[in-house]
Parts: sequence; C-alpha cells; structure tokens
Amino acid sequence: MQVPHFLKVLKRKLLSNRYGKWYIAKKECKAYKLSQERLKEGYTNNSTAQKPNKKRVVVIYDNKKRAFGFADRLRSIISIYKTSRELGLEFKILFTKPFKLSRYLAPNEVDWEIEPEELCYNLRDTDICCLEMRTGTDYEIRQNEKWFRKEFKKNYSEFHVRTNAAYSYNYNFAQLFSTLFKPSPLLLDLIQSHIDILGREYISASFRFLELLGDFNEPNGSSVHLNEKEREMLIKRNIEQIEKLHNRHPGIHILVNSDSSTFLEYADRLEYTYVVKGNIEHVDNATNLAADAHDKTLTDFFMIANAKEIYLFITGSMYNSNFPYAASKLYKKPFHIIHF
Repeated sequence: MQVPHFLKVLKRKLLSNRYGKWYIAKKECKAYKLSQERLKEGYTNNSTAQKPNKKRVVVIYDNKKRAFGFADRLRSIISIYKTSRELGLEFKILFTKPFKLSRYLAPNEVDWEIEPEELCYNLRDTDICCLEMRTGTDYEIRQNEKWFRKEFKKNYSEFHVRTNAAYSYNYNFAQLFSTLFKPSPLLLDLIQSHIDILGREYISASFRFLELLGDFNEPNGSSVHLNEKEREMLIKRNIEQIEKLHNRHPGIHILVNSDSSTFLEYADRLEYTYVVKGNIEHVDNATNLAADAHDKTLTDFFMIANAKEIYLFITGSMYNSNFPYAASKLYKKPFHIIHF
C-alpha cells in the first residue's frame, strides 16, 4: 500500500525539527551498535574476555567516529564523567587520536587512563553508546543527559562512549574539570613560555572563519566561498574589531586566536597583539601526524582560559565557536560574543 504524499511531507517535517533530529540521532546510535562494522573493529559476540571488576564507563576518542573539535570532546568527557560519578561507576578515558590526551592533560583526582587492550570487546558484556548531538538546543541537551543516565543503568559491565553530546555547561564545569585533569608538565612549559613574554594581564580575541578565507580544511565547514575581494574586506572588518577592542582596553595586550593563518598574519602586525605560533590543525580532521602537531591548539586553549576576559567575534558566515567559550569555563572567566 502506497503511503499518501501528505503523510510523507508530514514525516519529513517532523524529522526536521528538534524532536525529529533527536529521534534520528537515537536511531543512528542503535544502528551503529548493531552494525556488522562493530565486528570489524574488534568486537565479538562470543568472546570469553574477562569482564572488568567494576562496572565502568570508557569515553573513547580514536577517530573511528566523528567527534568534532577538542572543546567538543572536552565538554563531552566532563558530561559523561558527571553522570558516571552520580551512578557510582568507574570512569576511564581512551583518547588516542589524533594525539594522546596524556600529552597535555594528566589525571588529577581520578585515575582515568586506560589502554586499548584493557577494554572488554565482548558485545554481550559491553554496550556501545555513540550518540551524536545535532542541534545543541536546550531540549537536546536535556535529552542527552537523560539518555546516558538511562543507558548506564542497563545490565552491562562496560560502556564504550563515542559522542559529542554535552550537558556539562549546566553544572560546575570548572570543578568537574579540575577533578579529572591537571596540565601535563609539557603543557605547563608551553603555557609558561608564552606567559613569560606576554605576562598575565591580557585579554583574548577569537575569530573562527572555517573555510571563508580559503586556508583551513574544516570537516564541517561553511558552504560559502568568498572571492579575493570579499576575503580582503572580511579580514579588514575583523582587524577593525581588534582595534576597537584595543581602544576599549588601552595598555593591555590582546591574545588573538583563529583557525586562519592568513588572518593571524594580519593580526600579528599590530603592536599590541600576541599570536601563539605553530600549526593550525583541526582535531577531527588531522593531516599532520607529528607528535607536536596540536601543541598550538592546546596552548591556545589554555592561554585563552588564563586571559582576564575572553571575546569571540562573529559576522556574516563566521562560526559561533565553542572553543573560547569552553576555555572561559575552566577558570570562570568573563566571556563575550561580539556580533558586528
């Protein structure tokens, strides 16, 4: 029996709103869990693998599934940790791609480190949780938290979580972060090397262009493509915003962060700006496999977090980045979005 056209239209409308997108995300999560691809990734249905001694949750970032940027991963880790702690579950992190998390962050009050060979790959004992956040609406954030809480109560010994789902901003993000992490000696040295030059009295200005300036490979980039004249105008308008920020904060240096090396070259010409030098790499689309390829990304993040005030500038098709906002949450610094 053929489905009437108006029902097809109604179904498309329902699935395109916030409730429908949440429903689709859940369906895709279940399909991924049941897919035969799981067996190709090392899971099995008839393993005699030893169960963990204690029911535990393992957040996994190994680039087998899209997880977006570093700030997205961090807020998700803290979200899942919050729920795990409330349910009395052991909590672990396996963050191996495109870098090992332990290069930059070390365990603080929680021993979260684990190796791949320590995981249980028996699907009879292990639940696969791969929910992807789609809209970031308050509704979806609430549903994410409810879903993981319900999922972790199921009768499994281990839960493997690959997600960008987030609800940790609704709680004491700074406290949860400090319970899990402290900067590694390497990261402390990187931060200090810039503090020695810049000092501790500075503000931060972030600009996220995605692919607008044609010099950044963004996996979830904008479909807007600017010509050379439009790019020059966009750069000029953003430089003017830095100049206005300087006029409001005379005598203080401005740390400039961006995903565009072209824009950073222009910003660095101003006598009161400071730019962390190094590679610009997106965590979810790494092209440089060198050990230090993401040093700039992590240094930028924690330098932003240490700023007195944190600004994000947006115009046109520029991106409302989560990166500086997440950094502001670490030490509870004032955060401002400037639309112009």
